[in-house]
Amino acid sequence: MRVPYAPEDTPGLIADEIRARRGGRGLSPLDTMLLNAPPIAAGWSKLLGAVRTGSTLEDDLREIMILRIAVRNKASFEWVQHEPVARAAGVTTEQLAVIGDIHVPRELLISDGPGQLSHIQALAIQLADSMTVNVQVEDEVFEALRRAFVERGEDEAAVNRKIVEAVATCATYNMVSRFLVALDVDERANVPCPVPGR
Repeated sequence: MRVPYAPEDTPGLIADEIRARRGGRGLSPLDTMLLNAPPIAAGWSKLLGAVRTGSTLEDDLREIMILRIAVRNKASFEWVQHEPVARAAGVTTEQLAVIGDIHVPRELLISDGPGQLSHIQALAIQLADSMTVNVQVEDEVFEALRRAFVERGEDEAAVNRKIVEAVATCATYNMVSRFLVALDVDERANVPCPVPGR
């Protein structure tokens, strides 16, 4: 263990606020690792709360990006935590298998077949890939994502907000995955993501 976890019954306002955000689930291993540095834990909780519950981005798009980042960064803990959330947002087992396969060429991400990704879902993966692997994002990815939101009937302000929220989601969950892997949270740093079909 690289750093010991703080006790699950850690007292104080910061721990209590994290417990309140988590609801009945209590503190996760990520939370108890973060509580070794309370100001970081407080800021982290606020940021993650905003990304998860303060965003107008559709749940399926958010979770698809998070899962793609998890598999790209080999963050099994992140995958395990978010697969049920993705399923609750309507992501299918077949789609999870595509999300988890980083070797699928871009042009094959989109298909009209059952269980395949929609155009906008594939664009969400492209954004996550670009931000995770290259850091810089191609203009074409932004323009395609912008067009896809416009085609859904979003006005300019709503499109701008969703683009910022999508980028913030990718940036935030790259931070999360790197923290999880570096500190081997829940002893999953060397455990492959449990992608369906693997």
